Amino acid sequence: SVIKCHLRPRLAGELLADMSQSRLDEKLIWPLQEQYSLAYVRQVFGVLMGAFKQASKLKLISANPLADLSFPDFIDARIEAKPGAIRPDQVKAVLAHLISLKHEMPGAVALAVMMLAHGTRIGETRLAKWKNINLEEREWFIPAADAKTRKELVIPLTAQVCAFLRTYRDQQKAVNYAGAYLFPARNGQPINPKQADDLYKPLGAGEWTSHDLRKVARTCWADLGVEHQVGEFLLNHQLPGISATYIHTTLKKQKRAALECWHEWLDARGFAQLHGFDAETEARQAEIVEPSKAAPNKACSAA
Repeated sequence: SVIKCHLRPRLAGELLADMSQSRLDEKLIWPLQEQYSLAYVRQVFGVLMGAFKQASKLKLISANPLADLSFPDFIDARIEAKPGAIRPDQVKAVLAHLISLKHEMPGAVALAVMMLAHGTRIGETRLAKWKNINLEEREWFIPAADAKTRKELVIPLTAQVCAFLRTYRDQQKAVNYAGAYLFPARNGQPINPKQADDLYKPLGAGEWTSHDLRKVARTCWADLGVEHQVGEFLLNHQLPGISATYIHTTLKKQKRAALECWHEWLDARGFAQLHGFDAETEARQAEIVEPSKAAPNKACSAA
C-alpha cells in the first residue's frame, strides 16, 4: 500500500544519483507531512529505507544514496505514541463481545484471546503452530523467525488458556482440521497479515484493532504491579543484551505469576465464560486423586 499509494506516485522516474536529502524532502517528506500524521510519514520513510537497504545488499544498486539518512534528519519533532483504543474499564465489554461470537467465529475469537491473554503481536500469533503449544508443560514457544525482534520467546500458559486451547483444538477437529497451525488459511498455510486483519473487523467493529489488545494488556499489567522488565519481556520488546539474558534465565516464575494474576483479573470480567476452566473444581479433583501433590492456591487480587 505504501509503495502503491506514495512511493511510486511521488518518486517514480527519479534518478538514483539525484536522490539527496533535499530532493527526498521536496518530493516525499514535505508533501506527506501536510496530509498525514508524522507517525505515518515515518512509516513510509521506513519502507523506502528498507527497500534501498535490501537493494544494496542484493547488489541491485551500486550505492545506497540514503544510507546515512534517518527520519530525524527531516523532522526532529517528538512523535507521541498513539493512545490505545481500549481502556482497562472497557475490557469487560470487549470480552462480552468475544463471548457472543465464540461459536460463530471461533478462529477470530481465538486469535483475539491469545493476543489479549499474552500481549503478543498479531504477526507472532497468526503464525502459531500446535507443535509449539505444550499443554502438558503449559508453555508456548515462539521461534525467532516468527518474532519481530528475531528473538525466540517462551510464554507460560495458564490453566485458563490451556482449557481454552483444548476446546479450540476440539472445534478444529470437529470440522476435520488436524493441520499444523492454530490459525490456518484454506491453502493449509497460516493466515496472512491481511486475512488476520480481516478477522478483526467484526471483532473491533472499527473501534479497536489487534494492537489495542496488546496495549491494554500492557497497561493492565502495570496497574496490577507487574515489574516493568517482566512486562517488557512478555511483550518481546528489544532489550539491552545483559538485561535480556538476565530476564531469560531468571524470570520464568515471575512471567508465569504475572500472567496468572492477569488472567484472574480477566476472569472477573468474563474471561471464564470463554475458557470454562474452574480452578476450584480442578483443585478438588486433584486433592481426591493425588492429595500429596495438590498445588497450593495462589493469592492474586482480581480487583
